[in-house]
Amino acid sequence: MVRLQIIVSIGFLFFITTVASAQQKGCVEGNCENGWGIYEYYVGKTYQGRYEGNFSAGKRQGKGKFYYASGELYDGMWLNGRPHGMGAKFSKKGEMVSGTWEEGKLVKKHNNRVVLDCLVGNCKKGYGKSRGPKGSA
Repeated sequence: MVRLQIIVSIGFLFFITTVASAQQKGCVEGNCENGWGIYEYYVGKTYQGRYEGNFSAGKRQGKGKFYYASGELYDGMWLNGRPHGMGAKFSKKGEMVSGTWEEGKLVKKHNNRVVLDCLVGNCKKGYGKSRGPKGSA
């Protein structure tokens, strides 16, 4: 009987350890504590998303991108692990909502024709060539 309890206890500890380690894959590249890195998030065995960007004190901070498991993308500024400042969220169909974010919520919507990257000329004055949200010029 004691032997059976020991075997059951060892099996239970193995199961708990395996489940706990599956909670977060964690930092897969770079410095996810203070610097630039890539971090993958899981709840149990379910993939939640991937963050690529700057970290401070282990939190998403500064410029970064979060690729959601649903296919959405947030590209912009972060503070204390939440979207905060200028940023844009893209649906999996490529539709964009850009604006100012505070503590993870969109507080001011901007014109969705935001120029993301001016390659040549003066895109703000209406002439030049820019890169769109999907990378096309």
